[in-house]
Amino acid sequence: MAIMAPRSGARLSRAPGIYRLIRCSLSRRQISPGDIIWMKTLPAFDDGTVIPECGMISLGDDMENLNFNIVAWHENGFLRNYELSVFYGKNKDAGDVAADQYAGSNDSSPPDWQGVKDTFDSLTAMKSGDLDVWHDPGCAYQFHLRAWARTMDGFTHIRSATFNDHYYIQISPVNQCLADLDNSGAVDGEDLRIFAEEYGTTGCW
Repeated sequence: MAIMAPRSGARLSRAPGIYRLIRCSLSRRQISPGDIIWMKTLPAFDDGTVIPECGMISLGDDMENLNFNIVAWHENGFLRNYELSVFYGKNKDAGDVAADQYAGSNDSSPPDWQGVKDTFDSLTAMKSGDLDVWHDPGCAYQFHLRAWARTMDGFTHIRSATFNDHYYIQISPVNQCLADLDNSGAVDGEDLRIFAEEYGTTGCW
C-alpha cells in the first residue's frame, strides 16, 4: 500500500490493520578533524515515505509501535556512547528508545567501537520499562539523539553531536467504518452532510 507524503503539518491517518512505523536514518556531521559522527534524522514511514517536519502522527493506541533506524557512527572507532531520548510537553522525560556505550558493553576488543547501525522499536523499549507509553490523547514530542566520542582534553570528554526532531503524536483509535466521517460510531445523515460539503474538493493528501 503506497502512502503519499502529506504536506508539512498535515494530519497523518492510519488505515485499519496497518501499523505506522517511523524510520530515523542519520547522515554524517563533521565534529572536528579526526572526529566524525554520523548525526541527522530523516523520519519516514516504513515504505520510505518521509514524515514532514512538525508533522502530526496519528496512532491507534498508546503503545503502537514506531521503528527507529539508528546510525550513530564514529569512523575511527572511538565512539563513547549514544542515546535516543524522548521528551514531551513541558520538560517531561519519557525515557529512551535506545542507548549503548563503549565501556563495559562494547570494549571486548579495545580500543575500537564505531557504534551502531541498527533498527530499534518503541514497543520493545516500552515493555522493558525504558520508555513510557505515548501520552493519551496526545502531545508534542521531541526525539533527541546524542552521541559522544571518546576524545578528551585530559580531564573530560569534549566531542559530541546532537540532533532533534519534533512531532505531535495523537492517539486516535482506528474507525472501522470508513464512511463514519465524524467518528460518531454510526454512519448517518451528519456523515452525508460532511461528504456533500466536501464533494469536489481537490488537492487532498
